[in-house]
Amino acid sequence: MTGKKLYIFFVLMFVCVCTGRVSAQDLSGSFLNYSGSRSLIVNPAGISTSNVYFDVGLSASFNFSNNFLYLCGTDFTKWVFHGFNVNYWPAYDLGDNFYRYKWYKHAFRFVGNTDYKKFKSGFDFNVFSMMYNIAPKQTIAITFNNRMYLSGDNIPYEIAEILSLSLCEDGVRTTADGQNVYYKIPRTKYFKNYTSEDTKVSALEWSEIGLAYSATVYDRYTDKIDVGVTAKYLMGYSGGAYVQNHIDYDIKSVDSTYVNSVDAEFAYAYSYNYDRDGFSYYHDKLKRMKRVLGFGGKSCGTGFGFDIGFVYTHKRYSDTKTRYERSCEYPSTDYEWKIGVSVVDLGFIKFNSHATTRRYTSDDVIKMNNDIIFGDQMDNMDEVVLTDFFDNLSYHCYGDSTASIRGTSFTMGLPTALSLQFDWNVRDNYYIGAIWMQPIRLQKYSVVRAAQLVLTPRYETRRWEITVPITFVDYNRLYLGLSVRYSVFTIGTQNLLNIIGIGKTYGANIYLGVKFNLCKGRCLDKHYSCLPYNSYRKSEYNRKK
Repeated sequence: MTGKKLYIFFVLMFVCVCTGRVSAQDLSGSFLNYSGSRSLIVNPAGISTSNVYFDVGLSASFNFSNNFLYLCGTDFTKWVFHGFNVNYWPAYDLGDNFYRYKWYKHAFRFVGNTDYKKFKSGFDFNVFSMMYNIAPKQTIAITFNNRMYLSGDNIPYEIAEILSLSLCEDGVRTTADGQNVYYKIPRTKYFKNYTSEDTKVSALEWSEIGLAYSATVYDRYTDKIDVGVTAKYLMGYSGGAYVQNHIDYDIKSVDSTYVNSVDAEFAYAYSYNYDRDGFSYYHDKLKRMKRVLGFGGKSCGTGFGFDIGFVYTHKRYSDTKTRYERSCEYPSTDYEWKIGVSVVDLGFIKFNSHATTRRYTSDDVIKMNNDIIFGDQMDNMDEVVLTDFFDNLSYHCYGDSTASIRGTSFTMGLPTALSLQFDWNVRDNYYIGAIWMQPIRLQKYSVVRAAQLVLTPRYETRRWEITVPITFVDYNRLYLGLSVRYSVFTIGTQNLLNIIGIGKTYGANIYLGVKFNLCKGRCLDKHYSCLPYNSYRKSEYNRKK
């Protein structure tokens, strides 16, 4: 055993593994003129301001960021662009053949300061989305998403380092006959007292079915206002949360830790038998059920979510008197600028199946053995049964293995955020946009997305576009990216420089999408191609002549 904080943090890392190696959304393409149903991720009102009146498609985005662990850019390229070939993995300090399968212990670098650490990670798979203008100024959309999020805030620096490096480092010496002898060297710098408060780690895996509606509620002269809302039904597959109010402990040696005081609580839900097998069983079982969509298992809870927002558009021309019989005739808006405000992922999932909440408090000094968590002994977690794990913690705190149990249900909040969007038509097809996404924690147990401030200069036409997003993630890392759309295909990243081997890689991001759409101002029995208002009127005038 080890200190309770170390146990708690590790189990949440276990939850991360259970939720499918989650690792948040790419926002750079979500408030553009041809984003269509993709605009739902930042503002549901965006579907009625889009230049398309119908679209159908799918997309996926992945993002991970942190402020304590990084790879050098050149090492990142060695690892990724050689197809994870072991012969190209970096090796450091101890020779080319030394523990190469544990290359990460030498390739990864730590910031080295003693500030609190944090990480944010997410995977969003839009399995299906479709939007349609049911009337010239009314739009509906349906969407089905699979999502996995992981977040950690106020994580003590020593926990991040010890769980990554262990309490021992690898040593090697060469004998007289030329043989390498490997041994463990204690990292004595960690053998001291630690105190921390208000640490939160959460993981959540769920599916959602959403129905969105957006309408133009005001359109007069050059002023236009659209309002939208999305209602979502949520199915939670697994979730876990750890809230540590306080802990004080001493790491005495590689073998022992003394917990002086602790006040922490757990909540977890997972659709397999906690009393039956070890950690590896759950992981392998879930992986076998990941199928095509990356999700599987039985739903442990349900809930509801909402997005709401509005967009104000300042148009170049007034079209107040024109009436359109069909939604496809309604032209795209030629605007000078537009601004949007929204709240997204406002909701919760209540886990009431295979769910447990526990609380651990103690002011007595407890000696615990570090025989599981640290170093290579983490491999022994295959033999640890989850219930036994928590019962043992309870016994150390209360002298009773079940006294820590507080309930068999709990509620987890979604990664709620306040978002502001702005887009300026500089000239012709040249635009500069901006999106600010600020996370909001509304519940004690909740996953939290990364804060993002994204500047998106771009060149955009109906058939293709190129965007160069500049992203400020969690107010501590600045990234330069690239996104390209051609016809129905889109690919992009917010972290281009690191991918090509420049700088320090603190995170990764990629977005892929395939979408078919029909543009406004172009009905199937006519030949107009996504015409803005002024061009559309000229075409109509010439046709009538």
